[in-house]
Amino acid sequence: MAPRTLGEALGALSPDGLATLLRHREDLARPLPADLTELAQRALTPASVARSLDRLDAWQRLVALALATAPDGVDVGAVHELLATGTRADVARAVSDLRSRALLWGGDDELHLVRTVREVFGPHPAGLAPVSPRPMDPEAVQEALQQVGEEERTILDRLLWQRPTGALRRADRAVTLAEARSPIERLLALGLLRPADSETVVLPREVALVLRGGRLVPDPVATRAPELAGGTRAERLVQRAGAGAAWALVHDVEQLVGDLDRRSVDLLRDGGVSTRDVAALGRRASLSPEQAAVLLEWASAAGLVGPDGPRLLPTARYDRWISGSGADRWLHLVRHWRASGRWPRAGSRGGAHPLGPDGELRGAVEIRQGILAVLAGQPVGRRLAPEPLTEVVAWHHPAWAERLPLAELVADVLVEAEQAGLTALGAVSPLARVAAGAELPDELAELFPEPVDRLVVQADLTAVAPGPLVPEVNRTMRLLAEQESRGGGGVYRFTEGSLRRALDAGWALAEIERWLEEHSSTGVPQPLRYLLADVARRHGSIQVMPTSAVVRCDDPAQAASLLGRPEASRLGLHAVAPGVLAATAEPDEVVQVLREVGLAPVGTDASGTALTAPPPPRAREGGGEAEPPAEPVDAVRVAELLLGREADRRARARAVDSAVDVLTRAAAARTPVVVDLVTAEGESTTRRATPLHVSPGAVRLADAASGQVFTVPLARVVGARDDTPG
Repeated sequence: MAPRTLGEALGALSPDGLATLLRHREDLARPLPADLTELAQRALTPASVARSLDRLDAWQRLVALALATAPDGVDVGAVHELLATGTRADVARAVSDLRSRALLWGGDDELHLVRTVREVFGPHPAGLAPVSPRPMDPEAVQEALQQVGEEERTILDRLLWQRPTGALRRADRAVTLAEARSPIERLLALGLLRPADSETVVLPREVALVLRGGRLVPDPVATRAPELAGGTRAERLVQRAGAGAAWALVHDVEQLVGDLDRRSVDLLRDGGVSTRDVAALGRRASLSPEQAAVLLEWASAAGLVGPDGPRLLPTARYDRWISGSGADRWLHLVRHWRASGRWPRAGSRGGAHPLGPDGELRGAVEIRQGILAVLAGQPVGRRLAPEPLTEVVAWHHPAWAERLPLAELVADVLVEAEQAGLTALGAVSPLARVAAGAELPDELAELFPEPVDRLVVQADLTAVAPGPLVPEVNRTMRLLAEQESRGGGGVYRFTEGSLRRALDAGWALAEIERWLEEHSSTGVPQPLRYLLADVARRHGSIQVMPTSAVVRCDDPAQAASLLGRPEASRLGLHAVAPGVLAATAEPDEVVQVLREVGLAPVGTDASGTALTAPPPPRAREGGGEAEPPAEPVDAVRVAELLLGREADRRARARAVDSAVDVLTRAAAARTPVVVDLVTAEGESTTRRATPLHVSPGAVRLADAASGQVFTVPLARVVGARDDTPG
């Protein structure tokens, strides 16, 4: 029997068919529906239908539009005739796609578009009015059109493609061609316009189709996705270039976030980062301000940075992230970017700030994933250009092209894709498929540089890392030296400030020399030893202790010099003994000011023990982090579960139907039966009774032992059987 409703059509689906529906419309399975009835109800909701229509490609959407303009119950042939494009097989394929998404039901000879879909397309789908009660044939329409002038044509053109109705007072009055005094009256007299009511005229469908030349939409729609032209690059070359760009992304994010450990960045009131701070961060990491802004957004989406009061700081997740392999760190960045509800480059337009509220874009996750899916569907090495790619994306997602600046969004994704290695040398990289959700193959993971733990320390006070450093060595080098270059390896420069930073952190001169000897393949050059000794000698020559603070100088002349500085009055410095100064400011403020004037003080406690620098502060995790990508619905398992529940429901219904037959026969014969039922408390019980009357919703019984009469709803009857003595 043919299904009569969408619910019946879903109940007749095979396990594969139901799994296909759930893959197309995952929202139907979140949360898990109780049964197929609830699934059908969800499939009819306006939000779910609109989301599913947004995911149709241009050809599927055109066929759905044609079905919305056609009467209910049409066949595939009638839809093909209405479209006047493509082949009947193309139409049948699109109909099958729509059926698999539960947007229509019925066989090819009788198609029923879901009512909610018709509502989405509105009262005039494709700008066509409903079929006229007495339609004109095409020949009559052509004959009438030969009698219209330029003014009448202008009115018809205005009503042709968008809205086929217009306002007119006393639109339903009778008018002849001889009596017509205006272009609209002439059109009414010729039958090319008809009154819809007393205040509205409408362009009849048959007239519109003749004027359109049989077209449903103004521009032709391809039945298949257009192919990108422009040639290809060597796959191996693009693969290696993509892996290099992917590693550069990891390195740049590490440098950018690591810089926040050493230099405080204050957030604006709206939570964004100022243009000046973004430019400074980018300059120190050898990045343009635009690149720095985007990477700050990536780092925030990945949970590597977050707000700590008014400041932007790394999080504890950053410390864990830098200890991972290059491939794992890249995956973490890309997958959180893919799931981010923000649009980084959108925040760089119009003077907006990264991490600020202007970076939010409704539907960002689905738009980004849709563009990535188109990229991932291209062969590796296919050359890319924004305009052709926009055309392909627009075919796959025509609803986006109607309401979004799609060209700008595609260009934004291409810029970020190049930065992340998803494209390289202007062509599609195999990493695009990984970003779209595929697993990272071993051969691609192996292209990320292997970390090393050895350095080449040179006499010009630099150290060269021949590859990415292992996390422990990298952390120590960023403490001992300033990183100067980007890339798979890196160049570090030892300075007075960097070595003093290590001494502040509690490292002794001997420990620094020993560590360098262990990790340098060239030993420790003499110039570096001289610099180390000089910095260590001066480090701590000034000591700050609480009282509120006492400054002790090994050289009395240096103490006298301090008293003559402008900063002395701000700190409240005054001499208490040769080489000893007292300060009214707190010790940490005294240390900070003395460092700012070029000295190398060290803080001590009251006993004179040097205090090491505290661990860097960390922001709370989860501030602006993107939700991790949701696990896809296990469509096969959910389909099996729902079909199993449906089978159980039908079995119970058959059992109740059978029990009703037994009870009806026994009531007619007044013979006892054994009834299995569920009590009002939910307990199962069995009673021997004589049925007295069976109504549509309940059965009245007399207990065989006591004669007590009671009524049981049929919904609580599990089974019934004759109690004839054997």
